[in-house]
Amino acid sequence: MWYFLFRFIALAVIVSLFIVCIFCIPWLRKKTRRTKVIAFILFLIILLIFLPYPYENFFFHFKTPEEAFAYSHFGAAIQTVSVEDTCAFVVYSSGGQSADPDVIEKGPYGWNINSPFSPRNGGSKHWSSTDTTGKSKTFFLNVVQSEQSRQLFIMIHRFDSVGNSHEIADIHDTLDSLFQIHTSDSYLSHIEYYYTVLDVDDVDDHYQIYVDGKPVDPFKDLYQKSEWSAIQ
Repeated sequence: MWYFLFRFIALAVIVSLFIVCIFCIPWLRKKTRRTKVIAFILFLIILLIFLPYPYENFFFHFKTPEEAFAYSHFGAAIQTVSVEDTCAFVVYSSGGQSADPDVIEKGPYGWNINSPFSPRNGGSKHWSSTDTTGKSKTFFLNVVQSEQSRQLFIMIHRFDSVGNSHEIADIHDTLDSLFQIHTSDSYLSHIEYYYTVLDVDDVDDHYQIYVDGKPVDPFKDLYQKSEWSAIQ
């Protein structure tokens, strides 16, 4: 949350100075002063471009991934899945039923924040499936990859509308991974979240995820194998 607060204050200051400089230019008679003001405006634009960058990592670090997440995100952490001493994946909710994953990286001096606006290594897809009773189910897949370790976080969402039975989906993979589950209910829908962590080296061409007995092969659509091997 403090990440957004500090940048909101900085944005207000930058915009205010920018407006003042723009209005002052026509009143400046000397060319040298006008040039200095224009240079200062360009400097403000550069500051604005780099404002989302998590410069805090140069000055301080956090003792836990939960502290780093709370500083840089809105919403509440549902669960943190730490991977050795390199990264942690956080499942969080920004309100309502929705839950999303993100990765918190650890540096040599502690846990770092990341910019919520920066693109993550990963991808997503959705598909629908019909069971033996003819009921349609909607699934979403999110994959988040750590930038400094060879870890993938896999999250599968299962959506049910009101009136459908809410039996737990059967989700497993060829690595016998342990999928943890989080459920969310409202008067409109029922959502189940299944998630696990995989090592990139264990995900080969034969890897499969099975959802209700049907194979899903999302990785060929979301990644190139060369991108994985490039991460050291």
